Amino acid sequence: MFFRCLYPLIFVFLSACSSAFIHSPPPADIYRDAKTLGIDQIRTWGDEIPYILRSGNEDAVAQFRQLTTDNLDENGRLKLNLLALSGGGEDGAYGAGLLNGWTESGNRPKFQIVTGVSTGALIAPFAFLGPEYDPVLKEIYTTINFDSLLIFRPLRGLISGISLSDNTPMRKLIKKHITRELVDKIGIEHKKGRRLVVATTNIDAGKSVLWNLGEIAASNNPKALELFRDVLAASSAIPGVFPPVKIHVDIMGEKYDELHVDGGVSAQVVGYPPRVDVDKLEELLGVEVTCSAPILASLF
Repeated sequence: MFFRCLYPLIFVFLSACSSAFIHSPPPADIYRDAKTLGIDQIRTWGDEIPYILRSGNEDAVAQFRQLTTDNLDENGRLKLNLLALSGGGEDGAYGAGLLNGWTESGNRPKFQIVTGVSTGALIAPFAFLGPEYDPVLKEIYTTINFDSLLIFRPLRGLISGISLSDNTPMRKLIKKHITRELVDKIGIEHKKGRRLVVATTNIDAGKSVLWNLGEIAASNNPKALELFRDVLAASSAIPGVFPPVKIHVDIMGEKYDELHVDGGVSAQVVGYPPRVDVDKLEELLGVEVTCSAPILASLF
């Protein structure tokens, strides 16, 4: 709670001092053109039109239509289950416990969309894949505490202007559990139309970024696993406490990198992407759309 209360102050500090963290950010006038793994739909800026609503994306529309067809109830209405996991640091143990208890109750549904911010981003991949990964969540949140995920180095942090601690233990934890096998499973589910999305904050641009982790997992790019892990590390990197995470991007063949931190800086929970034009969506799908979060969340 203490660190979350300091978010605004720490964010300003980090933005002002990030020059000590040597990197090559994209020029301000073209930063929106940056791609990771060379794929447009891997991410959406928090203030831009969702990928499916941009012109020329027939494949994305077709996939969304398949998702709607597979999830119609007996009355022909679209029914999707959305799980939105918020930030909260160590309080993420509550979410992990809730999922375990939900499984034991026998009433836990299969989620078509799972979103996560901060500690919720760390839970999201396991919640997305289902009860099989409940033991992993239980292990993470009952045997590991916040202090064990960082190496506190305040003097070096104040001199460098980057962060007050080293997040090597956190990165090791992510590497241990976010395996090639797990990412491949997420890729398979993504191709069925399901969506796994987490948020980070790009501190160079000062904007929220929504990452389609399923698209990363399904890309078959040799760098996909590394990017998947980097995004999770960034989404839970409390600014000033943990160092920002470098994300490598490309613009017209030129290489740059961005600095990303905790998605909770810009939003504590993600329900659906902003700037949704419902009239255009209905026109694309040829169906009437009710403005519910589960439906709109599928636009990622």
